[in-house]
Formats: sequence, C-alpha cells, structure tokens
Amino acid sequence: MRIEFPLREIKTEFGPLLDPTIELQVKTTVGYRRFRFFLDTGADFSMMPNSAAELLGLNLDEAQEREVTGIEGSKVSVRLGSITLKMGVMEATIPCLFSSIESMPFLLGRMGIFDRFNIVFDNQRKRVILESFSPEAKKNLSG
Repeated sequence: MRIEFPLREIKTEFGPLLDPTIELQVKTTVGYRRFRFFLDTGADFSMMPNSAAELLGLNLDEAQEREVTGIEGSKVSVRLGSITLKMGVMEATIPCLFSSIESMPFLLGRMGIFDRFNIVFDNQRKRVILESFSPEAKKNLSG
C-alpha cells in the first residue's frame, strides 16, 4: 500500500521551506475526522493535546500518567492512549500521548508508523510518501 501526501511550501526569512504536515483521518466517537499532523521524525511517539481525547472517546482519568522530556529539555505531563488512523483503505492503531499543554501541535511520531511504513520525502515533487514495506507490516495495519 502506498499513500502520498502533498507538502505545503512556506516562506521563511531564509527562503522557502517544505512543511511536513499531513492530513490523516482519525477515528472519533462520531466516525472519522481529518486532523493535520506534523510528521516528526524526531518524535518517539505521536502526541495530541488532552482536549482531543474526549472527541476520540478516551477517558484520560483512567490513562497512565507519565512525564516526557521535549527536545528543549522541559518536562511535559502526558497520558498514554492510542488512536486509530485511516490511511487509504487500511486502519492502523498506534500509541499516542495526550499532553496537558493544549497548544501542543498534533505530532505523528515514529512508534507505530516507522515499523510499518517506509517514509519518503520527495522534495522535488513536494510529496511525502508512506509505503508499507512488508507482508507482516501490512498484516499489522489492522492493530
């Protein structure tokens, strides 16, 4: 399975930059809803703000609480959960941390994604390509 996402070009003071934000469908209490995730190759886990959990039907009071450290060294309180993504016709349930910082952008991290997909940043065509890389990965897409 191969899925392509367009990369948006943003202008910076240093010149144009491709933004690896991709739109994914996430299973909610009212069906699938589209969210924009920053594809963060430096993030171990996917992350969303706590406020998203209610829409996803998760009770964070029952979720395990942890502290994680961001790249800048500050600690953030998170709760461990999971989200179900729809990619093309396939579903993938992946671990997701829910952050107490409501301004937290939606991050798509490596866990649950990099073990199922090869990821290609095709800067010439301004696309991100996710391609499942093994029969086992294709089998594991459903959970």
